[in-house]
Amino acid sequence: MKRLTRLFIGSILGCFSMMSLSYLWHGVVLNDIKSLQYDLSIFLGLLFLLYLFISLFLSFIVSIYNPKDNKLFKHTTIGVFLGFLIYLIAFVLGVSFSGGALNHVVVDFTWQMIEQAIGTLTISVYYTVVYRLDKVKKMQSFD
Repeated sequence: MKRLTRLFIGSILGCFSMMSLSYLWHGVVLNDIKSLQYDLSIFLGLLFLLYLFISLFLSFIVSIYNPKDNKLFKHTTIGVFLGFLIYLIAFVLGVSFSGGALNHVVVDFTWQMIEQAIGTLTISVYYTVVYRLDKVKKMQSFD
């Protein structure tokens, strides 16, 4: 039960960080959300579900992959790779905001990788903090 709760909390934190970054990028920096062809609340709801599934997957991977050294870096590279794959799928399916110019595609690819990397970093930091708190609690129980 404890592991499932942590998986859920890690997923929510990752989802929140990636959704915030996505809205910052598409809503503030590029301001291309205003050109949506459908209702914004439907878009944000579907985006939340997508990021929840992505962060659930990332949280699961981070929870089982526990390297001894460079943990945050290794976890973050998983997010970069997943961001690359997700944008590649969106690009092939034609579900992208950009008009298709090569420089837009490169910037969007890069941003997607950064977004997923930061989401994974958020999840990894959460697991690291929880692990260390558990360690402190165990040490205190021995006293």
